[in-house]
Amino acid sequence: IMDGILLFRYFSKFRGGYSMKKVRYGMWMFVILVLMLSLLPETFVKAAADPFIKVKLKGYLGNKSEITVEPEVTYTTNLANVKLESNKKYTLRVSGTDLVVLTDSKEVGKASEIEVKPETGNGPLSINGRTYLGSFRFIIEDGKFIRPFNSIGLEDYLKGVVPAEMPALWNQEALKAQAVAAR
Repeated sequence: IMDGILLFRYFSKFRGGYSMKKVRYGMWMFVILVLMLSLLPETFVKAAADPFIKVKLKGYLGNKSEITVEPEVTYTTNLANVKLESNKKYTLRVSGTDLVVLTDSKEVGKASEIEVKPETGNGPLSINGRTYLGSFRFIIEDGKFIRPFNSIGLEDYLKGVVPAEMPALWNQEALKAQAVAAR
C-alpha cells in the first residue's frame, strides 16, 4: 500500500497529474500480465545441437583398394534393401567406378559412393580393425582407393582424439587445454 501511495504522489506531482485511478489501473494491468505469463506453458530454449564435423580417414588407413568394416550396431545404407548387420564383417572393394559391398565373398550391393548411418545411437563401426563412432561416406579417391569420411559430433570426436594425442595420466589442466586446442 505504501508503495502505491508513493507511486501516486510521484505521478501526481511530477508526471502531469496522474490520478490514483490510473495508477491502480496500471498496477492491475501489471498483476494480470504477470499472472497470464505464469499460466503459459514453460518454453525452453533448446541448446544448439552438438556441431558435426567431417573427418577424412587417411592417416591410419593409408591408400587401400579394399577395406573391411564391422559394425557393432546395425547401419543403414544408401543401397537399396541393404543394411550392415551388427557384428558381421563386410568387405568394401573398388571395382571400376563403383564400390562393391561383399559379405562372405558375395556381393550385396554397389554404388559410386556408399553412405552408412547407425540405426540407433552413434555406432561404432570398425574399419580395418580400428573403431570409429558416427556416420560414414565411402568414396573412390584417385580412381583406385577407398576413402572413408567420418561425420561425428564434436564432443564425440574430442573423446576419441584427446586420449589419442596425450596420455590420460597427464595433468587434468593439460588435458583440458588439449581439448580446447582440438576444438
